[in-house]
Amino acid sequence: MDLYGDKMYAPMDIDGVEHLVKPMNCPMHMMVYQIRDALVQDLPVRIAENATVYRREQSGELNGLLRVRMITQDDAHIFVRPDQIQSEFLQVLDQALEQFGVFGSRNSRCG
Repeated sequence: MDLYGDKMYAPMDIDGVEHLVKPMNCPMHMMVYQIRDALVQDLPVRIAENATVYRREQSGELNGLLRVRMITQDDAHIFVRPDQIQSEFLQVLDQALEQFGVFGSRNSRCG
């Protein structure tokens, strides 16, 4: 909370339990990875989710979709060994290009 405290909404008391709305997915994904206690041979580890996140942006900071107070996003993190970076990147790129194709966007893969 120290890192994001100025962008988080105040805690809510619900039945005597303090609750916070989630400002971003990254810290949670890092915790899931750490809790999983992944070993090098378990990599790559892929974590993805669709989630609504909330940030207490000031009115002067709001700007279209770049700075908003609430957004539902699809977010993913891939934990890899150095020798897996290229193949994982290419797999993600292929998936993105395939999805663009579904919506009729013309593209070509470089490489």
